Amino acid sequence: MAEIATEIGLPYILSTAASSSIEEVAKANGDGVRWFQLYWPQDNEITKSLLNRAKSNGYGVLIVTLDTWALAWRPADLDNAYIPFASGIGDQTGFSDPVFRSKFADKHDNKTPEDDVFLASREWEADVFSGAAHTWEELELLKQEWDGPIVLKGIQHVEDAKKAVEMGMQGIVVSNHGGRQLDGAIGSLEVLPEIVEAVGDKLTVLFDSGVRTGADVIKALCLGAKGVLIGRPWVYGLGIAGRQGARDVLKGILADLDQSIATIVRTEEQCIRRAIGSLLDGLTHQRRSNIHPSVFFAQTNPHQHPVYHEPWLKSVANDILQNNVDDEELARLRSLEENHQFWNKSMYDSDYLL
Repeated sequence: MAEIATEIGLPYILSTAASSSIEEVAKANGDGVRWFQLYWPQDNEITKSLLNRAKSNGYGVLIVTLDTWALAWRPADLDNAYIPFASGIGDQTGFSDPVFRSKFADKHDNKTPEDDVFLASREWEADVFSGAAHTWEELELLKQEWDGPIVLKGIQHVEDAKKAVEMGMQGIVVSNHGGRQLDGAIGSLEVLPEIVEAVGDKLTVLFDSGVRTGADVIKALCLGAKGVLIGRPWVYGLGIAGRQGARDVLKGILADLDQSIATIVRTEEQCIRRAIGSLLDGLTHQRRSNIHPSVFFAQTNPHQHPVYHEPWLKSVANDILQNNVDDEELARLRSLEENHQFWNKSMYDSDYLL
């Protein structure tokens, strides 16, 4: 996946729960953009070692997982006896860590994790998924050991988002872990707007949980997220068709995003043009009828007019209602509308009409 991310130009996030080492993934990722997602151990020496390895291998952003200090009750996994960590799958970050290996050897007669995978996996998971949460104050350790941006993943409440700002974090991920921890937790998309409103101007707000399509990406962006994280879809593709399947899934999401944006933009453009035309037709008729705009437009309830969905068009409408548009200005607006220049210029330059 690290190779695919570089190939198609996406940042890659390496989880602590990985089957390849920090160094191996960095090599595969090459000159791509990569971040490290920390499942925060209780042992500070091991934590420092992981961060140092990530920094040394070009991981630019640290994502701190807040909601998985203990694995949740997962009936589907239990029904299928699916416990990959017990057999060493997903433990390579720890098994390859020099500090963990040294501590394991000291405790178990110079054994290596490879000598007793089951025992090593139990020790690693006991440290990473200890059942004991870290405190806000402990973030100071990470700030001391990491000189790049730190992003907290698993924020679901405005007060926690504000606390992240207070603690000097550079970003948050609004996430419920895709329902993997508590499937009855509040939907992340539901709380995204209020979190963005509270802290969106103070740090970067990202989003994950349930993103499956390009349209899902657009929804999150429209609600204020600066970007989204995608997990399970590419894993499904990987399981079905290997490397090519994972690549195709991500390319498909990107294509869906591009096409959906194009469709939305075209539809919005047509709606705005119709709104402009309707507004100007009404103004022309008002002038011919010699009726004051406030009287004329009162019949059409202008504040329900589609023009009021765009702030710069609302300004024009207000000028019209206040009878501030003379015949010369009306002719100019009509010319712009006929030549479709409202869309091409005014959408990105609010002063163009005013």
